[in-house]
Amino acid sequence: MMPLLTTKGLLRRFGGLRAVDGVDFALMPGEIRAIIGPNGAGKTTFVSLLSGRIQPSSGMIVFDGADITTMPAYKRVRLGVAYTFQITSVFANLTAYDNVALPVQRTLTDGRSKGQVRSGVMAALERTGLADRAGTPAGQLSYGHQ
Repeated sequence: MMPLLTTKGLLRRFGGLRAVDGVDFALMPGEIRAIIGPNGAGKTTFVSLLSGRIQPSSGMIVFDGADITTMPAYKRVRLGVAYTFQITSVFANLTAYDNVALPVQRTLTDGRSKGQVRSGVMAALERTGLADRAGTPAGQLSYGHQ
């Protein structure tokens, strides 16, 4: 299986500072990774390079077999590579289930039954580890769970 996302020798300089210094990275399809480190370690810069918010000084970024190193951010979004900010968009007084169900309910006009919507919502909650919190008001969930 080929990696979904790779970087090779990714480097970003800001004057004399190397914020990202020759990073080789690979992410396989379905894999989840966390990027951790102290303030100033280059985490935000690395993610900004991946999403196209800033351009690398050198190196390469490959997504799904295509070199996206010089591709603008708006084209990367169309491929599924995006940068989101740590801002939650939940309805605090609605349950976790209802927050997930809201966007899914649009599909009712496509002939889907309420049972199909329920199973889709529950599948999403299970994938994110929130099935046991389906009835919890979203405002009572931890920031990470929101």
